[in-house]
Amino acid sequence: MMEEFATWSQVKVEDPADAAAVAQVEDDLGIDRLGLETATRLAETIFELAPKPVVVRVESPSQCVFHGAQDGTNRFNGVAVERKIATVMALGHSTLWWNKLLAARGSTQADHPLVDDDLYTDIPGGFPLRVAGQLVGAAAVSGMAPLEDHALVIAGLRAIAS
Repeated sequence: MMEEFATWSQVKVEDPADAAAVAQVEDDLGIDRLGLETATRLAETIFELAPKPVVVRVESPSQCVFHGAQDGTNRFNGVAVERKIATVMALGHSTLWWNKLLAARGSTQADHPLVDDDLYTDIPGGFPLRVAGQLVGAAAVSGMAPLEDHALVIAGLRAIAS
């Protein structure tokens, strides 16, 4: 199943310089289609790669396609993936992109009164799913450090694409 990454130790956790660098990675990673089979393959791959327990959620614009939690996670992780998904679906970009954009502007999410902190987040780990460049859903991970959550989604997408 996983040809590119056999273990977490092979996954490179990076902190891109800015939102443009994050957007480039988002543009480079696409899927053929989003359905139950793709969502399940992505989630299972992420679970296999994760060095510790995580929650994984995959959504299309109309519904949750996959939600799974490993033993050792908690309610906070479940809420976190929901907020990460909502952010990606609202902005069309990853939560790391939003984090970097805010940092570049010298602001925080709290500085934006129309952005409800109970619904959205700038914590990395939510990632857009695109088919032929069009947003068709989002995937999110929670349970590790935020940049590791982000890297885990990317590693999962790269693994199922190979």
